[in-house]
Amino acid sequence: MINITIDDRMVTVPRGTKIIDACKKVDITIPTLCYLEDVSSYGSCGVCVVQVEES
Repeated sequence: MINITIDDRMVTVPRGTKIIDACKKVDITIPTLCYLEDVSSYGSCGVCVVQVEES
């Protein structure tokens, strides 16, 4: 398990969890057009792009 902070909210998720799924755990909605839960990421439309900062 890893701890990540999303918009000042701490969430603990298994390593390898997609950011979009971690956001759902803390009720943060990321708009998407081409995201399908059971399909590997492709990101063709770019609607769900987020900024990732490492500590």
